[in-house]
Amino acid sequence: MNFKIVKVSFFLILALSFSSCYSFKGVTIDPDTKTFTVSLFSNNASAAPPNLAQSFTEKLKDKIRNNTRLNLVNTEGGDLIFSGSVVGYDVSECRAYEQS
Repeated sequence: MNFKIVKVSFFLILALSFSSCYSFKGVTIDPDTKTFTVSLFSNNASAAPPNLAQSFTEKLKDKIRNNTRLNLVNTEGGDLIFSGSVVGYDVSECRAYEQS
């Protein structure tokens, strides 16, 4: 079986999993790709909450499962394998703007 390993930086994955604006619409997934695996992300950011990596990993799984036809495989045998680490953490203020 030909495995595709996807290593992505934290900031790209962050945009995919936490952003309510992002969707998988328009993304083409090879018809032969049926499953995915998300390895537990490691937390290498000193200022990050201790549960951030686990929470991030679970949200990424949910985002892919809910927005694609792919099936989650809990072992390292998925057609697509997502892995990575949290390397930085920063909190910024979000503001909602109202149009006049």
